Amino acid sequence: MPMRRSSTAHTSLMVAIVSIALNLALENALRFGFGSDLYSYDLPIACVEGWSTTQRWSGVRLRDLSGLAGLSGGTEVTVESLQQAGALRRVTLSADQVGDEQSLLALRVNGVDLSLDHGFPARIIVPNNPGVRNTKWVRRLTFENPT
Repeated sequence: MPMRRSSTAHTSLMVAIVSIALNLALENALRFGFGSDLYSYDLPIACVEGWSTTQRWSGVRLRDLSGLAGLSGGTEVTVESLQQAGALRRVTLSADQVGDEQSLLALRVNGVDLSLDHGFPARIIVPNNPGVRNTKWVRRLTFENPT
């Protein structure tokens, strides 16, 4: 019997693939050190409280995760945080943001694993994105091609 693919099933499959990829990236990073799987960029974060800082962020490129989910070009991602409440615990990033080579699911900052305050176990870092929209404590990524 041929398998039918619905958009709900496809989205669930993408979430599962990305979850597996994230787990593998974390596992490999911890076991083998950081190699070609992770990218590092010096990127600023501007806080709505008026301060900004530039840090060295390391992680998995969002566009690579999108590719692992079987999607390419024009892909948006909805990022969900472990945070229980708050208007920005779920954020959707545009295809341009996902496609930017410096957009990361960050696992490290300045050469060390993220602290809880920085968003451990993973956070989003997107160039020119306000800090409040760089989701901390990432729980789930759902990639989709908008219709």
